[in-house]
Amino acid sequence: MPDGHPLWDLDNVVITPHIANTRSHLTANFAPTLRENVRRFIAGEELLARVEPGAGY
Repeated sequence: MPDGHPLWDLDNVVITPHIANTRSHLTANFAPTLRENVRRFIAGEELLARVEPGAGY
């Protein structure tokens, strides 16, 4: 969420990052994307799953 979003100020809201994987599977599930992004970075290609703060994510 962007800075200044009204949810940041609510006392009855807990804000957490969205991570659908369990901790035990996170590394195994993330490793292929990381590997591919390293390959793409070296090749000067567009990265997968880029974070775009200006788009709100």
